[in-house]
Amino acid sequence: MKKFITVLSTVAFLGMTSSYAYAGCSTDELTEKTQKVSSLMEQVASKIGNGVDPDEFTAESGKLNEAGTALSSGDTDKACTLYDEFIAWAEKQ
Repeated sequence: MKKFITVLSTVAFLGMTSSYAYAGCSTDELTEKTQKVSSLMEQVASKIGNGVDPDEFTAESGKLNEAGTALSSGDTDKACTLYDEFIAWAEKQ
């Protein structure tokens, strides 16, 4: 969970400090995806053991760590793709 908070902090910082749009994923899109991930993370975490497999949750949450790494290296398109993958999985739970 601490890594997730770090990822969210990084995305929020980028969203606040960036005044330009990225080629494939704009700052607004990145911010929107971050907010959606945060909300879904909480919802899915509350269902662990009650329909959500903890190992699957951990594996899917790993994508958020990868997204943070992508953001720190400036690859916002990859981060957005990873967020989209997590969102798609979480919405099915």
